[in-house]
Amino acid sequence: MLDVGAGPATVLGKRLDDEGLDLVPVDPLAPFFDELLARHDVTPPVRTRTADGEQLGKVFDEASFDLAYARNSVDHSYEPMTTIRQMLRVVKPGHRIVLEHRIDEGEHERYEGLHQWNFRQEDDRLMLWQPGATLDVEEQLGGRGHLVETREQDGWIIAALERPA
Repeated sequence: MLDVGAGPATVLGKRLDDEGLDLVPVDPLAPFFDELLARHDVTPPVRTRTADGEQLGKVFDEASFDLAYARNSVDHSYEPMTTIRQMLRVVKPGHRIVLEHRIDEGEHERYEGLHQWNFRQEDDRLMLWQPGATLDVEEQLGGRGHLVETREQDGWIIAALERPA
């Protein structure tokens, strides 16, 4: 299982039904997080590795993971559609990626710092937008992934996309 933009410590668990999971958290800021954790003498259960979401295909082989997950990170990437495409590339055919992001976070944060993009749901479609650009995620994928589910919950949008078998 791949956690994209995991931060210093992944929020994902390491076990499912008493079975261990092979969890790989990645973040472009991993070296900074390592320094921060060391300074405070903290050892995470799984160390975050260095990788940009837009470059996952250069770090991992195609079809390496059963699931790729991103929480509040894809909207922070320079090219979020590239990150989504790369996540789909590294999951196995017939498997899914899950995106969990604050709705319209860029807008709420006034596009400061990392907050340059927004996710929202429109008519059961997953939309990625910023001023001057609105993208239908599934349409942008051009058949390389399809939206299985999208829902809003407590100010968050959760979407599952599947790589075709």
